[in-house]
Amino acid sequence: MLALGTLTELSTGPIVTLFFAMLADAADYSEWRNNRRATGLIYSAGTVAMKFGAGLGGALTGLLLAAFGYIAAGGATVAHQSATVLQGIRLLISIVPAAVALVTCVMFLFYTLDEQRLVQIEADLAARQ
Repeated sequence: MLALGTLTELSTGPIVTLFFAMLADAADYSEWRNNRRATGLIYSAGTVAMKFGAGLGGALTGLLLAAFGYIAAGGATVAHQSATVLQGIRLLISIVPAAVALVTCVMFLFYTLDEQRLVQIEADLAARQ
């Protein structure tokens, strides 16, 4: 489990960097299409989306744990969890993240800013200036 967790973190770590690179591409595309630069607005919206997603993910995790019947223990006390709770925890660290990752990969199919199009956009923007 530790090895798979480490592999997951190493493979998903670059996503944040990729996200901000995609925001730069989206800013160029927005300027190309609307003749107006909105870099600050695009980065701000991206940051809000990341923070909202992190908050939503945390809230959903708590709600799902509660739905499975998780019993929180305070301090050094250990609460014994039912089989349903343990199965729910297994789902939350395996199937649920895999399903979200699959949906994310499908969404990338709709991202049309490929290298060729970005080169054309950059050339058009340079010509405008």
